[in-house]
Amino acid sequence: PALGSRDQRTLAEVSQMSARLAERLREALAPTGPALTICGSEAPVSERAAATETLANALSRLRDWAAMIEQYGQALLPNQAGSQVRLVDLSTQVMADFGPRLQAATITPRLEVPASLAVFADAKALRLCLGNLVQNAVEALERRPPGATRVLELLARAEGANVILRLRDTGGGLPAEVVAHLFEPFMSHGKSSGAGLGATIARQIAERHQGQLTCENEPGVGTTFVLTLPQKPGA
Repeated sequence: PALGSRDQRTLAEVSQMSARLAERLREALAPTGPALTICGSEAPVSERAAATETLANALSRLRDWAAMIEQYGQALLPNQAGSQVRLVDLSTQVMADFGPRLQAATITPRLEVPASLAVFADAKALRLCLGNLVQNAVEALERRPPGATRVLELLARAEGANVILRLRDTGGGLPAEVVAHLFEPFMSHGKSSGAGLGATIARQIAERHQGQLTCENEPGVGTTFVLTLPQKPGA
């Protein structure tokens, strides 16, 4: 049978991700050979310490990618048994997950989610979707210079048969060339860690729920991710 447009795009993403993963692996592994040689030699202690740090950094990157690729695979699977998910509970849980980082970076969280709003969804997948978006926002806010306004705002409202969640940050926004490819695998901006799959995974989960995920960008100000979900299956 002919593939639908979403299936075709997923196949294209997987192909693109494979090529980019191979490139990233080569980049990560390139310095490990010389570093291993230095570690096994009688080089000065400072050189062996630097080589050990190189190996540790490479291992950390590989672990990050392995975790995110596993998440990406899960995002492609059919939803697990759905249930009524109260968005205020979900939003509160996700924000609590990042509580220590919000406090450490003096980020002001604002949560405006009516208690009555709920969607029928795979709760675990939806938490992963929102968590990835909050993760990206927190990382952008953490990079802001001292004294900059750091606000993370999550608003939700009902609109017809749908629920609209808007996650806004004052992280300075994104370059136009990044926004154009934001949901592609391994696309990241200004990060020294992570795999660049968070937004891709979030969009896959949104579409699995017959929803959509878009990004509104204000250069120099911040970004707003807009997650639209039906309140009921097939709505």
